[in-house]
Amino acid sequence: MILFKVGGKVLERLLEANCPLQGWSRIKEPFVLVHGGGAVINATAEALGVKSEFVGGQRVTSPEMVDVVEMVLRGRMNASLVRVLEKENLKTWGLSASDMQILHCEIEDPALGLVGKVTKVNTAPLKLILDHGYIPVVAPLGSHKSATREVVNVNADMAAAQMAQALPARKLVFFTDRDGILDENEKRIPTLSYEELQKMREGTSIQGGMLVKTRGVLEFLESQKNAEVWVLNGLRPVELDKFVETGKSEFGTRITMF
Repeated sequence: MILFKVGGKVLERLLEANCPLQGWSRIKEPFVLVHGGGAVINATAEALGVKSEFVGGQRVTSPEMVDVVEMVLRGRMNASLVRVLEKENLKTWGLSASDMQILHCEIEDPALGLVGKVTKVNTAPLKLILDHGYIPVVAPLGSHKSATREVVNVNADMAAAQMAQALPARKLVFFTDRDGILDENEKRIPTLSYEELQKMREGTSIQGGMLVKTRGVLEFLESQKNAEVWVLNGLRPVELDKFVETGKSEFGTRITMF
C-alpha cells in the first residue's frame, strides 16, 4: 500500500488538465491520497477578512480560521480532487480525517491555536474503503473532543505521515515543487538515511514547511524501518505507475532508515 501526499503548487497543477503527474489509473496496488490546499485557504481567508499567520511552517488556526480551513479542504479541494481522479476512471471516496475520528487529536501547541497533534489513528474506515476497491482521498482535519470545538486543523504532511505509519504503507510519497531535498548549494540529494536527514535538520538547508515535512518522514521511518519515503517533484513529468514499479526517479530524494 502506498500513501501519496499532494499540496501547494502540485495540487494546483493536479486540478488542471495539463498536470505532469500521469498514470494514476495504472498504479497496480492500493493507495491513499492526502491533500492540502494552503494557497486556496490563504486566498479564501483574505477574501473573508481572516488573518493568516504561520509559526515554524505551521498555520496558526483561530476559531475563524478553522472554519475557513474546513470549508476549503473538506469542500472545494476534496471535491475537486475527487472529480479529477474520477475522470481517469478511478473509484474514489472523498472524506475528512475528522470523520469517524480517523485522526484523533489533542492541541499541539496553544500558540498555534486549533492545530491538532495526532494521538491515535482509526484505520478501520480507510481499510474498509480500500477493501472495496476505492481510493480514499483525505482532507487533513482532525477530531478533537472539547466543549467548544470538535474539528481541528492538522498539518497535511503530519497527517499523511501518521496515516502511513498506522495503515501501514510500504512507501510514503510527498510531492513538492522542488527536485526532492536540496543541499546548501541547492543541488538534489538522491538518497538519504534517517541519520543523515536528522543531521541536515540541524543545519540551515531545511527550513519552513520542509522542517515539518521531514519531521513526518523521520517519525514514519522510526515505526516502519523497512519502508521508504520519497520527496518528489510533482511539477516534473512523472509516470506514476513506472515510478511505483521501479522505485526510481531523477526528480526526487529517496529516504530510508539505513
